[in-house]
Amino acid sequence: MVIEGGKIANYHPYPPTPWNGSVRDIYGTPGPYEDAVQNTPIFEDNGPDTFKGIDIMRAVRSFDPCLPCGVHMYLGEGKELQKVLSPTFGLNS
Repeated sequence: MVIEGGKIANYHPYPPTPWNGSVRDIYGTPGPYEDAVQNTPIFEDNGPDTFKGIDIMRAVRSFDPCLPCGVHMYLGEGKELQKVLSPTFGLNS
């Protein structure tokens, strides 16, 4: 932080997202996101007709990262997943 004339002139906040999403350290210790998803199946066991989500994304989102939440999925053969989940759904109703 740089203070000039009693006012903040320059400030760079460092939220936890860069720490949680960090690469392995010099000792090979994985960052929190990587550690949380190790040995986690990428997809759930449901087939394409009953697909509900990606388990690995659920694990990362449990950290509430400051990352874009839009995800585009290709299910093949012209199928399209049209499911929108919003943490604020119904608040403006």
